[in-house]
Amino acid sequence: MTEHTDSDRPVHDYAADSNDRTSTRVLRCVSAATDLDPLDLPPLYDVVDPDALDALVPGDGRGGCSLSFRFAGTHVRVTEAGDVHVSTVDDV
Repeated sequence: MTEHTDSDRPVHDYAADSNDRTSTRVLRCVSAATDLDPLDLPPLYDVVDPDALDALVPGDGRGGCSLSFRFAGTHVRVTEAGDVHVSTVDDV
């Protein structure tokens, strides 16, 4: 996982790894971005179905679709390759 800034906000990136499901990468990256233990995050299934996420974006090099959503005060973007990019969002 790497961290960089984009528009003055930290962005956490988690490259696709065939050993991790996409939903697991999302949880790990959001956990790092929010400094929360993954068990303290709200359920991912309240925002997106984890099984559907894993099926749509397998992250094993086969490609898939890309999608983005908000989760636990962050903006999550998942690429076709399964890379996860998380940035924090301001609550307005």
